[in-house]
Amino acid sequence: MVSNEGWNLTGYVRFGHPLPFIGFNENLDWVSRDNNSNHEDKWYSHFDENDNSLRFRYTDTMHNSNEWSSQIKIKGHEDRILKYRKTHLGVVIAKREGEMLSSNFVPYESPFH
Repeated sequence: MVSNEGWNLTGYVRFGHPLPFIGFNENLDWVSRDNNSNHEDKWYSHFDENDNSLRFRYTDTMHNSNEWSSQIKIKGHEDRILKYRKTHLGVVIAKREGEMLSSNFVPYESPFH
């Protein structure tokens, strides 16, 4: 690709990437690599406050969670209303040994920014 704006490269692009993924020109070459980095984390959230079921303990601090409901349609069956809960660490995805398990998939959402 050569342009009047100064682009001069040979390489290829990947769908969704704003710049060429792998390429070279007269000055440099570049590559992006795929790896098995840690993209997902899980945390146990301790919902043990009796006065407010949406408050949970994480480390030594109490935090608030959000809860909402959504109706889902199931073909051939009655609609169901499901409750969801989200903490600052991610969406509550399961209950393990009496504790709520929150999960976060970093490429889409991170609790740390």
